Amino acid sequence: NENVFCDENGKLIKRFSSEDIEDFSAISGYSLYEDNRVKYIDPGIRQVPFTVEYSFEVNFNGILAFPTWTPVEDFNISVEKSLCKVSILKAAGLKYLELNMPAKVILNSDEKNDFYQWEITNFKALKREPLMPSFRDYFPMVLLNPLDFEIGGYKGSSASWASLGDWTFSLIEGKDVLLPETVAELKELVKDCATQQEKVCKIYGYMQGRVRYVNLAIDLGGWQPIDAATVHRLGYGDCKALSNYMKAMLKAVGIESYYCRVYAGENVPDIIPSFPAPQFNHIILCVPFGQDTTWLECTSQHNPCGYLGGFTENRYALLVDKSNSRLVRTNERRKDENVRHCNASITFDETGKGNIRIETMYSG
Repeated sequence: NENVFCDENGKLIKRFSSEDIEDFSAISGYSLYEDNRVKYIDPGIRQVPFTVEYSFEVNFNGILAFPTWTPVEDFNISVEKSLCKVSILKAAGLKYLELNMPAKVILNSDEKNDFYQWEITNFKALKREPLMPSFRDYFPMVLLNPLDFEIGGYKGSSASWASLGDWTFSLIEGKDVLLPETVAELKELVKDCATQQEKVCKIYGYMQGRVRYVNLAIDLGGWQPIDAATVHRLGYGDCKALSNYMKAMLKAVGIESYYCRVYAGENVPDIIPSFPAPQFNHIILCVPFGQDTTWLECTSQHNPCGYLGGFTENRYALLVDKSNSRLVRTNERRKDENVRHCNASITFDETGKGNIRIETMYSG
């Protein structure tokens, strides 16, 4: 396939090759360091519309999830034709979920392999409108995931949420061990607490005062936390490391808690519960107390104990429990729990001068 730029009439403007493509480090704004990279080309064309025709191939050494095929990258972009082909060993297996696709998959096989193909043609650009639903509700895409996978020497399966939870458990198993002197310090810290809930909040405040958020995503570091003893010694970690650290501290004083994967962000779509796959980008901690549950955002140095906020409230989370992992819902703040009551009284004298008394009560 040729890699070319054409004008609006399909006339060739120029060809480009791999030598014209720049290769940059792609460290996220919230990370200290990542090993992600991006390929980028500036076409140098300033008259629109124009057409880009390209193909690419990505090689993976160990794979947890295949990239989602999103042939339409954004609003205001039309697509003349886009094609996705997947060849995979039958023994490995492929899961897929089609969203807003005009045509279903074309599937063929031989003795060893299955061949999948998706195609869209003449997709007209969509304009963004205020307050419209998510990108996922409008644009064609196919979610892809290997049924069985291995990454960093850890084998797993996406057959169910339980099997994905088992894989996550294997990544964190044994990493919640603290030094004896740390355990003794924590027991001394909570010795006067009257309830288990009070102990949780005491240790949560202790953690907030001694660690800070630093994200490192190198190799398996994007999925596996630093061990709790190292976090305690260094005083920093990412969401995985800090949640695992808090879990370890609660374990030290006899309180069970659960490491939970969640898709975080303000005004983001929830995960798709019918498609077990790594759809998450964040870790929080769940502390169950009978009919009550406390959720902890371990990356915040300011959140009150048990408060998640709009970043992770009211959405699915994968609760990681050995042999019993499952999807659960994080807590939802009702509208009557987030309230501002304001009473204002204004009085004027004969000259027009006024006195104002305002009383405002906030809750939530």
